[in-house]
Amino acid sequence: MAHVDHGKTTLTDHLIASNGLIHPRLAGELRFMDSKEEEQTRGITMKSSSISLLYSHQTADGGMSDGGTAAPVESSSSQQGGEGLR
Repeated sequence: MAHVDHGKTTLTDHLIASNGLIHPRLAGELRFMDSKEEEQTRGITMKSSSISLLYSHQTADGGMSDGGTAAPVESSSSQQGGEGLR
């Protein structure tokens, strides 16, 4: 977890863009995971969200390996502060 305004939403947008779900130019501006209208309007994350993303990497023998990962869970509300760690 990071403090307020430390780039969690921007990082999440860039991870989502790397999976082709949004255009890379929109990463950091779109706030893809902020689904509430008030979050978009005020530019703050109020409710934590999660998403599963796929990644591929080259193995030591030159092959490709696929896997999945969960993007960071964001939380700005003090009452949700520890939920992402449980």
